[in-house]
Amino acid sequence: MQEKMIKQAEPVGFWRAIKNFFGYYATFRGRSSRSEYWWSQLAIILASTVIVITFLTVVAVLDLNLSSNSPNFVLLLFVAGGVIAVASAGIITPNLAITARRLRDAGLSPWFLLLGLVPGGQLALLIMMILPPQEPPSVSTWSI
Repeated sequence: MQEKMIKQAEPVGFWRAIKNFFGYYATFRGRSSRSEYWWSQLAIILASTVIVITFLTVVAVLDLNLSSNSPNFVLLLFVAGGVIAVASAGIITPNLAITARRLRDAGLSPWFLLLGLVPGGQLALLIMMILPPQEPPSVSTWSI
């Protein structure tokens, strides 16, 4: 299987960023521009917001009694949890991949992704995602 690669990180628009996000689903090599990264993150936030608003609308329209002992509450939690689990499973790999490509575009090692596992590491990653693009090293390249 031939792996797709992004050779240059070019600024992209919203729809192109979404296409690249899913098109390079598990491609950890190459580079992604700041615009590609941030447009894809915005799309994730918008999709999450739509899911939450949908469930709140269902609760309001059906006038469900949502006390913690209610069967409706348990059913709604089960359905909402399932939808969120499926959505999360579908975006975790491309999100890790685009973050690794963005780190490389900023001139950093994709191994900095592991900072997300330690307290405060998410803030460090956020700062790294804001960094401007750097020229790739001429002698060696970061790899995973």
